[in-house]
Amino acid sequence: MTVLALRLAGRTNGVSQLHGQVSRQMWQPVWPDRPVEQVPIGAITNGVHLPSWLSTTLKELFDQFLGEDWVERHDEPALWDRLEGIPDEALWAAHQTLKGKLLAFVDDRTRPALARRQMEASQVLASGTLLDPEALTIGFAGVSRRTSGRR
Repeated sequence: MTVLALRLAGRTNGVSQLHGQVSRQMWQPVWPDRPVEQVPIGAITNGVHLPSWLSTTLKELFDQFLGEDWVERHDEPALWDRLEGIPDEALWAAHQTLKGKLLAFVDDRTRPALARRQMEASQVLASGTLLDPEALTIGFAGVSRRTSGRR
């Protein structure tokens, strides 16, 4: 199916420069007459609208260490080189603040669902409720589907 999609698609892209490069190498046999660098798989890098995407906590940290005009200059690579000047302790404090807010949000949403019996206890635990904010937390996103009344 992947080969069919590659052949029929008007355009194909990796989600980063590296992903495009790896994909061109991986799928080069689909175009055996072309060298890897001419395989028609491009690359795009998705961006974000930084002022609306970044948390207030990090905006305030950047204001303090990068200058209050950093938003207007956020496309300048030299500005981002200055991130290394932010003390580790300040970055860690911002991280901990945001992690705490995330865990509180998850907890606030899942406990009422459990109380209303809209979620089972295993789902509540899997959603992150009761996580220790001091512990390393590794997660992933997925889709859960309910079929035939079974989970």
